[in-house]
Amino acid sequence: MSTESFLEMLGEPPAAPGSAPATEEEKFVVDEERRRREQVADLWTECHHDSTLYRAFPMSFGSMVIASALIKNGFLKSTKPHGTFPKVAAAGILGYILGKVSYIGTCYDKFKDLEKAVGREAGHSSNLHVSED
Repeated sequence: MSTESFLEMLGEPPAAPGSAPATEEEKFVVDEERRRREQVADLWTECHHDSTLYRAFPMSFGSMVIASALIKNGFLKSTKPHGTFPKVAAAGILGYILGKVSYIGTCYDKFKDLEKAVGREAGHSSNLHVSED
């Protein structure tokens, strides 16, 4: 997903041709809001990439190897028509999902750090809100 399409999902209004903010202060506010939205979009992309590369793929591969070893050693039985494929594939899918879910806390912390950094930079609390539940 591109940053532009993500910004559209966030509700970023498209700039009308020839329209510009009336004052320098309005321009600054618009630029700050756009920069914050781009930071959120970039962080979202980074979290998606990192969760896939560093958690989901390794856990998927590991669970597939473990399932194969369990079948080979007789702890799991292979099916006659399909062999080991269904159980190994199910283990891979489950490992991928668990890997993605296990990265949620890390992404949550990254978004909290971004909120704190934006708040310090602006000198007040930011518009980004992360629940403290």
